[in-house]
Amino acid sequence: MKNYGRRVKKVEGKDRLSDLHDDILIHIQSFLDVKSAAQTCVLSRRWRNNKLWIHHPDVYLNSKTFGKTSYKFREFVDMVLTQRDKLHHKIRSFSFNWTFKSQIPQELLDKVHAHVKYHDVGHFDLSICCASRQRSYPSQKFNPKSLTSLRLNLSNRYRGSLCTDSTLKPLLLYLSGCTTLKTLWLENISMVIDSFDVDLFSSLVDLTDLHIIGCFIIGKDRRFLVRAPRLERLTILKNICESYMIVPRWEISSHVLKYLRTDLCLSRPTRDCIDKLEIDFPTFEDYKTARHANRVINTLRYLPQAKSVTLSKAALQVISAFPGKSISGRLPPLPQFKWEHLKLEERSGSLTEFKSKIPQQVLDGVHSYAQSHGGVRRFDFSIGCASGYTVVILQKISIRNL
Repeated sequence: MKNYGRRVKKVEGKDRLSDLHDDILIHIQSFLDVKSAAQTCVLSRRWRNNKLWIHHPDVYLNSKTFGKTSYKFREFVDMVLTQRDKLHHKIRSFSFNWTFKSQIPQELLDKVHAHVKYHDVGHFDLSICCASRQRSYPSQKFNPKSLTSLRLNLSNRYRGSLCTDSTLKPLLLYLSGCTTLKTLWLENISMVIDSFDVDLFSSLVDLTDLHIIGCFIIGKDRRFLVRAPRLERLTILKNICESYMIVPRWEISSHVLKYLRTDLCLSRPTRDCIDKLEIDFPTFEDYKTARHANRVINTLRYLPQAKSVTLSKAALQVISAFPGKSISGRLPPLPQFKWEHLKLEERSGSLTEFKSKIPQQVLDGVHSYAQSHGGVRRFDFSIGCASGYTVVILQKISIRNL
């Protein structure tokens, strides 16, 4: 027993981590941001001499780890990019996050984009959140050859205000060079549609996934065109405007569109057949007006060919929020639809308790509309507990074309 115990103690005291192959160590460190990965290299002389952090296939540069001193972050980024440029290694993903109050230096922004292009980056995540009203784009045209996924988050800290450079020409020029994109996220970008209708995506012939979230869009009597020949999935949510009268008219055109999630009203009917449509609102409290109820109804009218329609809890509450008007009276007649699945979620308590906490007009309208279209085939209830108190959620109601 004593010898056995000694052998175990000797094995436990051995540094197995340092003896691992470089490829394994690089994979482990790739889950960290570049600064943290570089700091771990001081634990081993071999790690430090081989500079393992330079070989990571995923690069994550986050300014939040540098506090409020932007110059230290700029120096670190410059050092990292310089070291990596010496090795022409392909980068799988590159994430850059700037959160300082000051505007990002143009030289640094250009160097980041040049690095992305030089190393054949597949996914690029650029997030710039600063207190400057001036929008930042690279000074030269950005035309990467292998970029398939792009997430662009360009927000400022002046809540509810536009940047001085909010016209779409710089963004249009930026996207026109990314012809190999398949997935695109546009978040928190100010857009002023002034002198022409917007068609940002027609040059992206391979685009299949598009998400426009939280953007500040203004354009009276202008059209925001979403034209992409291979677009299959589209999300348009939480986009803000100062006045309802200056909201641009959205027009969607894609012959292969399968999924649409939106909280806006389309400006014209579409003949394209959509497999799945979700009409969603973030919260009922922010959208309890007749105008938003009409958005839901009109969107259903504009998409009569959808195979599956899902109304979120907030969307249902918006429709039912007006006394004397039930869901059955407000929704358009859709004889080609039948309600297949009604899903209600209850955290605790009985069904009677559930009914007492949801407005009765919502439940009455749901049942009336469901019965008029063939009846609900299945009810699902999920019962659980949340922090010792009862939380009741009407989660989703789905309509399927049978």
